[in-house]
Amino acid sequence: MGFVTAELVKNALKGIAQKPLTLMKLFEEHNDEFKKRVGIDRKKEAHDVYVVSYNHLLAFIRKKYDADDVTLRSLNLRFYEDYDLFLRADRGLQQKTVHQHLYNLKKITKRAFNQGTLRRDPYMKLFPELPPLKSRHLKLEDLEKLMQCQLDRPNLRRARDLFVFSTFTGLCHADLTRLSDEHIEQASDGSFWIKIKRQKTGTGCDVRLLEIPLKIMEKYCPQRTGKRIFKVYDRSYMGKLLKEIAKICGTGHISFHKARHNFGTHITLSQGVPIETVSRMMGHKNISTTQIYAKVTDKKVDEDMKRLKSRTASKANKVTLYEDESLRAAIRYPGERKKNKNVQPSNNQ
Repeated sequence: MGFVTAELVKNALKGIAQKPLTLMKLFEEHNDEFKKRVGIDRKKEAHDVYVVSYNHLLAFIRKKYDADDVTLRSLNLRFYEDYDLFLRADRGLQQKTVHQHLYNLKKITKRAFNQGTLRRDPYMKLFPELPPLKSRHLKLEDLEKLMQCQLDRPNLRRARDLFVFSTFTGLCHADLTRLSDEHIEQASDGSFWIKIKRQKTGTGCDVRLLEIPLKIMEKYCPQRTGKRIFKVYDRSYMGKLLKEIAKICGTGHISFHKARHNFGTHITLSQGVPIETVSRMMGHKNISTTQIYAKVTDKKVDEDMKRLKSRTASKANKVTLYEDESLRAAIRYPGERKKNKNVQPSNNQ
């Protein structure tokens, strides 16, 4: 290694085997430990992402170095930048996915530093670039098409109804799946509320159930077999059904997570709900996350106003606010009004 750390000395005295000194060995150790915790405090989906990261990194090392592994001490900025380029050029990945895999590489080098096998973390001060966050809601006309579309298969109707329920409550797929009787509370005024902690962040969110989600709950109540409110299809099958629904209804691309964005944009902010309230309902840890929806809403308002201006400016839709057009001229050209003694103010002023 070229240096001795307190961690290495302590492990030697205790008879603990030396930690991996190569990148892929350490990555493999990390993934094996992570897999053992799946179902306890880790999720299978997260483990799957680490496996994909491992495979990308292995493919890069084989191409770049004609080897199956590299030493941790050999890692430098050049390695990081070449791997970044490999993910983009060879793998054809988008910025957000590249960010995820570079971030996972950083986790491994941090692990090596914490274990004492690296004196310093070579990537500690590097922060993978993230693309600008955008709200990904459906167009309002597409949402209306989806809600009015006649679907002939029960599985398509269920997928559509669950999407609409999420649109009016803001629940993501994971939280909708575990939604149960314990999360539904009735207020003193008779209204019903969802009170649940988000699985992703542990942050509480309180959402009042409007008429449409209440009707969807009532519709599927006879099919319940336990405390869970809905039988929710897994993420993969749900995505497949929504893709088919989008084709049938003639809408743009639909993913289940768009329902949550619909809630943040169409159902709340666009209707004048204060951003602080929306943040609380959506269970955001930071209000800056909610502001993403607000920016999109502001853009939508601007676009709507431009369309309104275009319509009212046309001769066919010419609008006047004056019963006496001569008064309109007098207001626009006050100097002319003094010359014209016949101009009288309207009695309706």
